[in-house]
Amino acid sequence: MVHLYKNNGYNMVLDVNSGSIHVVDDVVYDVLELLNEAEDRRKEEGFRQEITDKMLAKYGDDITAEDMKDVFDDLDELEENGTLFTVDVYKEGVIDFKKRQTVVKALCLHIAHDCNLACRYCFAGEGEYKGDRSLMSLEVGKKALDFLVANSGNRRNLEVDFFGGEPLMNFDVVKELVAYGRELEKTHDKHFRFTLTTNGVLLRDDVIEFANKEMDNIVLSIDGRKEVHDHMRPFKNGKGSYDFILDKFKKVAESRNQQKYYVRGTFTHYNLDFVKDVLSLADEGFEQISVEPVVAQPTVQSPDLFLKQLAKNHFHKDTSPYLIQVQMTIVTCRSNKSHLQMVILSQMNRVVPISMLLKYLYFGCLGTQQRDSDDALKYQLYKKQQVCCSNVSCRV
Repeated sequence: MVHLYKNNGYNMVLDVNSGSIHVVDDVVYDVLELLNEAEDRRKEEGFRQEITDKMLAKYGDDITAEDMKDVFDDLDELEENGTLFTVDVYKEGVIDFKKRQTVVKALCLHIAHDCNLACRYCFAGEGEYKGDRSLMSLEVGKKALDFLVANSGNRRNLEVDFFGGEPLMNFDVVKELVAYGRELEKTHDKHFRFTLTTNGVLLRDDVIEFANKEMDNIVLSIDGRKEVHDHMRPFKNGKGSYDFILDKFKKVAESRNQQKYYVRGTFTHYNLDFVKDVLSLADEGFEQISVEPVVAQPTVQSPDLFLKQLAKNHFHKDTSPYLIQVQMTIVTCRSNKSHLQMVILSQMNRVVPISMLLKYLYFGCLGTQQRDSDDALKYQLYKKQQVCCSNVSCRV
């Protein structure tokens, strides 16, 4: 299978099965389009002569019949080398794989369809998901864990995320389900990795103690600066929740030695300067930070306009070969040492390739370059996260 496309004035040819990419001229591109449309005939001399006649008619004196012979010879050589029109050697294996029993490795348990905040961007409609406010029963939760174990095949490590709404509104059931899961581990040779996602309102010392003992990860929802957080994540009476949860989150982070947790923020058109929110969280002492875009209906006129706004708000540019670029990593990375080839940027639920961003931005790698003033803080944040911001034009 061959995929042909044009990008930034280049004729690109992707051989899907080998992963090879070729940049070709207009003549070869046209020839490959015709060969691709009738792949079963591409070796026929009569068909190749038809293509030659079409190319000579289209390009006139720019090419000759001898040139066309060279084109076909070059394409044949690429095919012999396994970089063009390669056979899908995994096809039969994929068909057999589909016959295998489905393996379930993770569950997200909506332990509470209720919440004690009224976040403006909440996709769950203040926790009830456009239904009734309710809490998951212990029996339903047990059946969910039984289902996971029964359908996990030979997989030993299983993931369970206690989600909501606000899961701590059903904390007693969370504790009982964890205990039930530990019993299942003994009888089925499994290991549960539990995660708790919380807005922090109901965090208490006993909750933190339990979470540190049983939860492999804790996700703490906070949107950065106080004014941004309070605007987006108020209580139902309209009062901001930032001061109520900040110290609790700090306590969680320190009690877990700044590991196996992260503070998670959401950015919207209200705070396109969300790098300031990331830096605010870093100033408060959090070392594990994730900031992600809200998924909503379009709120800007075009992707280009949105990217220009991001470029204006976030990207530092200078003449050094090392260029600081904060937003890409924070938006798209939770894990360390990631090499990114595309980024999720927009509120329009789009995945935007780096090539589109290059119209406005330059990318590079921080390397070991030291910085002053505000850049120094951004650099230290990067250094702590150990994240590579791009593998495009990498110089180190």
